[in-house]
Amino acid sequence: MASLLENDFLTSVLKIGAGTLGDLFNASERGKAMAIYSIFPLVGQVLGPIAGGFLSERVSWRWAFYVTSIVDGCVQLFGLFFLDESYTPVLLRRKRDRLTKAGATGLYTEHDFPNSSKLDMMRTTMIRPIKLLTTQPIIQVMAIYQGYLYGNIYILYASIAVLWTSRYHERLDIASLHYLALGLGTVFAAEVATHINDRIFRILAKRNNGNGLPEFRIPIMIPATVILAIGLFWYGWSAEARLFWLMPDIGIALFAAAAYICTVSNNIYVVDTYGRYSASALAATSMLICLAGFVFPLFSPYA
Repeated sequence: MASLLENDFLTSVLKIGAGTLGDLFNASERGKAMAIYSIFPLVGQVLGPIAGGFLSERVSWRWAFYVTSIVDGCVQLFGLFFLDESYTPVLLRRKRDRLTKAGATGLYTEHDFPNSSKLDMMRTTMIRPIKLLTTQPIIQVMAIYQGYLYGNIYILYASIAVLWTSRYHERLDIASLHYLALGLGTVFAAEVATHINDRIFRILAKRNNGNGLPEFRIPIMIPATVILAIGLFWYGWSAEARLFWLMPDIGIALFAAAAYICTVSNNIYVVDTYGRYSASALAATSMLICLAGFVFPLFSPYA
């Protein structure tokens, strides 16, 4: 359960952060930036279950929540003092306000909300993801794909510790070490596949007279989706056959690498497509992701 809660939090953070990267980097730089940003939360969710396994074995399962809360509190304080605003409309309005205080008159921005209160702005912002999800075919397709992908990820997370404790008869702390397979898969994908993705983008942009399109992020998802199926089959078949413990880990690593590639490519595609509204678009895809994260484990024997 703790692992699933961590994934829900991770999903929200990744979507908000991806929108921020869309503000800070252009299309040619966004792939590398997204990869560097995404790898740390993914490595964190690997180290978290390992630490939780050792804490539960030696202290108490409650300390898994205590430590998470302490770390989250420190991160919030760090962000409060060091995170800067990156959203263009807000920055422009702040610049207008500074110039107005300095004596300038008649200034406005293209992003101003005439005769709108902060409550109206908040209402518009909260409704926008729902509108995108219900009216945009791109968002609907990507949301369904990501929801199904994350649903399988959550089932895999719920099954890892149970598999090695009940079928391979390992202690809980030792069984939690198998989450390292997830970390190895994501690190490999971040270091290798991300460069391949950027190279594909540059090649296709060059063929398109130097104009990069969001669709140029999609081709790498095709082989990655095939690897997803191979990794899941490898994991399930080797575990069912009770092969050497390393065999299921290989399947987990393959699945994790492919899932990372698909997730990052999906996020970059949405950010490139919706630009200033990328955070709302990513929030729209997150709705089905969170729903799948809740529903899929209910049908898992490991839930």
